[in-house]
Amino acid sequence: MENKSVEIVIIAQQLKGGLGLLDSLWGRPLLDYPLLGVFDFLKAQNLKGQFYLVGDNGVQKYLAEKYQIDAQIIPVKGQQTITISLDTVLLTSEQLDASSTFDFEYVQKVIGNRIRQKLKDQGVRFIDARHTYIDSTVEISFGSVIYPNCYLRGSTKIGKNTVIEPGVIIDDSIIENEVTIKAYSYIEKSHIKSKASIGPFARIRPSVEIGEESKIGNFVEIKKSKLENGVKISHLSYVGDAFIGEETNIGCGFITCNYDGKNKHITKIGKRTFVGSDSQTVAPVEIGDDCFVASGTTVTHSMPDESFAISRGKQITKEKMAKKFLK
Repeated sequence: MENKSVEIVIIAQQLKGGLGLLDSLWGRPLLDYPLLGVFDFLKAQNLKGQFYLVGDNGVQKYLAEKYQIDAQIIPVKGQQTITISLDTVLLTSEQLDASSTFDFEYVQKVIGNRIRQKLKDQGVRFIDARHTYIDSTVEISFGSVIYPNCYLRGSTKIGKNTVIEPGVIIDDSIIENEVTIKAYSYIEKSHIKSKASIGPFARIRPSVEIGEESKIGNFVEIKKSKLENGVKISHLSYVGDAFIGEETNIGCGFITCNYDGKNKHITKIGKRTFVGSDSQTVAPVEIGDDCFVASGTTVTHSMPDESFAISRGKQITKEKMAKKFLK
């Protein structure tokens, strides 16, 4: 493998394990992790290159003793940086080009392997670890199963015996024990409680709390809402700025009409209520406990407990008239 002449700059930190790096491309410490594996690989592959340091903060001595690397000290814009002219790492956007992008990808792979191995040692199971992407800041508990092509990012915490199916993206969220996140769901800054089921193809936007044993099905989007335990929203619905009480069942095609063109408004639905398919609530509105909303209803006025609402138009059937519309 030939050395590359591309100049690559990383921001160095002194971590417990030695040299580390801080991700400045995405504005957060995604790869705040020791780079020992990178240098081990370079040494094993007999790769050689020039390392340039700014200031003697112990990194120069560390590289010399641990990896037999002779690092030169030079000034680079007054920052604590390391410049490496071989196929290793990229971190500053000033150095971003096609060649160095490849290098950055390689470092992510090396560090990703170490993150996944640590999780394996803690009892996390991977179906295909090579194609799973996890930040070093993510916590996953014993017995959870991670399928391929998942992206688990930021401050995400995943509890015990939870299943994350293929294609799932989770950002800065809490997923409790025995949860199933089905394929291709996207969860942001939310809290999913124990034994809930999400997806497939569900979108959970920020500030959502899903109660225990709730079910959020395919093509459901939820935003800034709280769902208590046992709520079911199984198909093709939008819930925004809402509170839904425990054991309430929402039918297919339900919409909370929460925006009047200027302001957002709240929808409240009580416990053990049934909302039929193709219904809407025009917020602000409240539906009580143990209510029944018939399919096709638009709820524009609040409903007291145990009430029934229907607002669909009356059906008119005219026999033998279909031929006027059919060719």
